[in-house]
Amino acid sequence: MRRRKVIGGLLLAALLLTACGPSSRWEGRYLSRATVPPGPQVQLHLEADGKGRWTAGSETVPLRWETRRQALWLHTAAGAVLVAQADAAARTLTVTLPGVGVVTFYPTGP
Repeated sequence: MRRRKVIGGLLLAALLLTACGPSSRWEGRYLSRATVPPGPQVQLHLEADGKGRWTAGSETVPLRWETRRQALWLHTAAGAVLVAQADAAARTLTVTLPGVGVVTFYPTGP
């Protein structure tokens, strides 16, 4: 059920769409830690070519990503957009998902 909320959060954020480019400083693998309320872990993999994937449980959503004004914009093939606030010093990404809460992603490797 929570996976559906995470995927639904991706789809509900579909109001913002434009294009810039990926930044190599953000490529890599990330693992989530939900802060409010505790939820399932989500894996985020950002590739150098601006492509990536969001995995929650057994569901994987392909995406493309770009940097824009201190944020990473994650675009799904279905047209949804999530804006992740980027903390360059800590190298973390924080997203607020409707119906789920605040989710922070921490780097786990290249």
